[in-house]
Amino acid sequence: MISKHDLISQRDSVFHIRTPEHFDAIGSTVRLSIMEFFRSRGPMPVAELARVMGRPADGLYHHLKKLLAIGIVREVGTQQSGRQIERVFDIAANRLQVAGDTERLVKVWRLISSHAERNLASAIDAGELRFRGEDPNVSMRVETARLDAAARAEVFEHLNAIRAVFDRARTAPSGDQASFTFIFTPTVSSADRSENARVSQRTKKKTRSKRKATGTNTMNAVGQSKATSTSSRRNQSS
Repeated sequence: MISKHDLISQRDSVFHIRTPEHFDAIGSTVRLSIMEFFRSRGPMPVAELARVMGRPADGLYHHLKKLLAIGIVREVGTQQSGRQIERVFDIAANRLQVAGDTERLVKVWRLISSHAERNLASAIDAGELRFRGEDPNVSMRVETARLDAAARAEVFEHLNAIRAVFDRARTAPSGDQASFTFIFTPTVSSADRSENARVSQRTKKKTRSKRKATGTNTMNAVGQSKATSTSSRRNQSS
């Protein structure tokens, strides 16, 4: 079997989450953890995956099958383990891109935030959090401000730099497992939401009025056409 580093280099750059099957497959905190450990630890057989996740291997096969079915995880080789040959699996791509379906985006974020909360609770239970000192390992905050296009571009530049740090660390031989979860989104005030709702209602009313007018004009046109046809037949009979 080729080295983990070489297998990681064969990953696709992006896997696009588009279809209902895709969203169903990632719709589990266990499956998110499986993808997270493959991304951070590299290719491994189910026995090793179970060991690093602290779960029984028998309980992972169902989840792995779902991820294999949509191609987000794939079999990349085999390795010898005693007298057995173990199948080795890995994440298909270094990054996941979720399609811009707003309803599904909200569901995915709820799942991701729940997963992050579990990670935090596990670290608290294990007494692993370091808030201060030379090597802190936890940070939590909310920042809100008015950002123009240049400021937003700067934020995304920094987020891409953070992602690059994680990408490099995935091939590192040592280090503590860490997770970085974020969401960047516009904030809309109650007044703005009310105004948006009023605009939406006005737009819907205009659309309905246009449809009614179109329907009336069509009916009038049909009526006129029938009347013309009837008159024409009478003239021909005369």
